[in-house]
Amino acid sequence: MIPYATYKLVHLVSVMTFFLLATASFYSTKKSKKMAAVLGILSIMIFAGGMGLMARLGIASQSWPTWIWVKIGVLLLVVGGAHMIAKRVRKPAVIGISFLLILFTIAAYVAINHP
Repeated sequence: MIPYATYKLVHLVSVMTFFLLATASFYSTKKSKKMAAVLGILSIMIFAGGMGLMARLGIASQSWPTWIWVKIGVLLLVVGGAHMIAKRVRKPAVIGISFLLILFTIAAYVAINHP
């Protein structure tokens, strides 16, 4: 059985790496399919790490708390929104990065405080 700390490490490192690569994609002049593939793999790792953490915390799949639904919603917005904004918004990369930062802040807040 994989320990809690390992799931937490996978989750946090995946989130940080995703944020760094997504930020780099905003500044990149050439959009590549490899970058999109890596971001997709990182999204899966974020999701798997989060599900592992839920299993270690004993949260049943039948009754997820609201804060978990918020985090899943944020993940879906980040996956769909980051790539779309990176493709369409060329010059003001700050807009896309601010979008990501706000979403990651919301996800961190609900994970820490469980509102």
